[in-house]
Amino acid sequence: MKSKTISQITALAAVLMLTIMLFMPFQTVASAIALAGCPETCGDIEIPYPFGIGPKCSLPGFELSCNVSNNGSPTPFLFNNIPVLQISLIWGHVLVNKSIMSSCYNQATSSFSNTSNDWNLSGTPYRINSWQNKFTVFGCDIDARMSIGNETDMFTYTCMTSGCFSQDRFNIDRVCSGEGCCQIDIPEELSSYEISLQYRNYSSAKQYNSSQCGYVVLGADIVSEFRSTDITISKLYKHRLYLDWSIGNESCKMAQERQDKSSYACISDHSMCINSNNSPGYSCYCSDHYEGNPYIKGGCLLGVRNFCPAFARPNTTGDCQLYVPYVIGNR
Repeated sequence: MKSKTISQITALAAVLMLTIMLFMPFQTVASAIALAGCPETCGDIEIPYPFGIGPKCSLPGFELSCNVSNNGSPTPFLFNNIPVLQISLIWGHVLVNKSIMSSCYNQATSSFSNTSNDWNLSGTPYRINSWQNKFTVFGCDIDARMSIGNETDMFTYTCMTSGCFSQDRFNIDRVCSGEGCCQIDIPEELSSYEISLQYRNYSSAKQYNSSQCGYVVLGADIVSEFRSTDITISKLYKHRLYLDWSIGNESCKMAQERQDKSSYACISDHSMCINSNNSPGYSCYCSDHYEGNPYIKGGCLLGVRNFCPAFARPNTTGDCQLYVPYVIGNR
């Protein structure tokens, strides 16, 4: 009888302890962000490996510099001249500031100022994200073209705006209707481009006041953020561009089957490899119920992944749903 009572008390204590543990706040030890001895931040921006600042702090192609920007604060730069706003491991993107193209008519000189805009990311880990970025044109009677490919295999995407009912203002009220505004999708796996801009009707363009300009923006969809009176060159220069990134140019299977596995990037326990869907190569993720940095040994720690990046839309329960196709294998 006594042993039965002790057994019952022990079982009750175990149930009670389990109940307490279930209702305790879930805490995990913070995972490392960067390699040992390497900076984890530049200003307010986290720099997670495979990105890094300084010698032997990054994988090839992921080197960043940390310099003082025009606003006086430390800022990470890609290729030494592209300001980095955010690096995401789980979404596999880098958010950067990128310059725009503009053409303005100057009544004093009776001429147009033009700036060209081209970029070549071939041979780098980066591609221009095709679902978060748009090709957008602001201005009246403008023909903007984006050419991709090479001389023997060239594709051109054209975006044309109509004439404006008002000669000194184009009609944008958070909607791109065609009058003074044109927007098109961009192709997948975009790694290089060249943009040109010209007025189709120079005679009407010359009637515009000296501040009338045409702009071409390749970047995050910004039409919903603007009214006609909001659009200025200074605001447009702050536009955002999403870059996808991936590791190498091999699939997960090829990278995992190599005899020399020193270049395989998903090195943490409880990590998994996912083929990139916007470029050659792959990305690494922590397995379900783990979070942290899968590119660092011991980087994936037990935790509860329940967060959404600022730009993501949570579902009706408030959770953030992540769908990553083509799971190749777990490590």
